[in-house]
Amino acid sequence: MPPGRNITFGYFTEKYQKILLLSKLMTQDLRISPRRMRPGPIYIDWDDDIIIVEGAFDAIRHKNCIPILGSSLRENHKLFQKICRSKHQIFLALDEDAKNKEFYIAKKFREYGVACKSIPVSPYSDLAEMPRAEFLDRKQNADFITDLDYLEYKLDF
Repeated sequence: MPPGRNITFGYFTEKYQKILLLSKLMTQDLRISPRRMRPGPIYIDWDDDIIIVEGAFDAIRHKNCIPILGSSLRENHKLFQKICRSKHQIFLALDEDAKNKEFYIAKKFREYGVACKSIPVSPYSDLAEMPRAEFLDRKQNADFITDLDYLEYKLDF
């Protein structure tokens, strides 16, 4: 694939970069001309609010979002460790189908003294679909994730 047509995402350390080849998906599904694709890396401002999202498109759409490229973030991940060292409050904005994993991630962060807030994504199927103004409003009104939230989620069937 020609250079400049890959989407580069930082591996969230100073030394490594992870390359995602999304150009085929974008050109086919979104009907974007490959000649117009010139995306750059996602830069994270570690002094600003950090938002954990599932996918690359979610991270591209909104500011200071870190894609976990799925829905798992374990204690041995470098990203998890960096956030725990900073003790910075984070926001989780995972899709509705990953609510269980959102609670698991929040629980793990709380064990390390990191406060987590949840940004609800529904009725949108994906955070990338949410307009920026609504995203910022939901972020401002986000609630802390507690064990009671998890219990309520489990009992709400």
